[in-house]
Amino acid sequence: MEKITVADLLEPEGLALLEGRARDGMTEQEIARSLRINRSTLYRWKSEHPELAAALRKGKEAVDYQVESALLHTALSGNTTAQLFWLRNRRPDKWKDKPDQKTDPDLTGGVVLLAPVMDSPGPPDDE
Repeated sequence: MEKITVADLLEPEGLALLEGRARDGMTEQEIARSLRINRSTLYRWKSEHPELAAALRKGKEAVDYQVESALLHTALSGNTTAQLFWLRNRRPDKWKDKPDQKTDPDLTGGVVLLAPVMDSPGPPDDE
């Protein structure tokens, strides 16, 4: 394959080529290498020609949905690693590894209650 030009990539076949390589899971560095251009050239062409960026984005989205679906299926099947990964990325406000004590109101008091506090000390009602 000879070195490709931006005009080649702007053709419908070129856009399909970019989209397909992104859908195959190739990184932009790998795509640039496969086209025999520098990564910086691909980045410049993307910024100068939004249709190139859109083709790459469309291809990446397709494979991202497939991976997301597979991860969700694995998490729902009981894989706790997949469940934690999903929650930490989808709900970081509740599931990050190290809660931010400055923004988490539950961690600012300094006292953690492990059991409900009874109003008056004494024996339980069922004795």
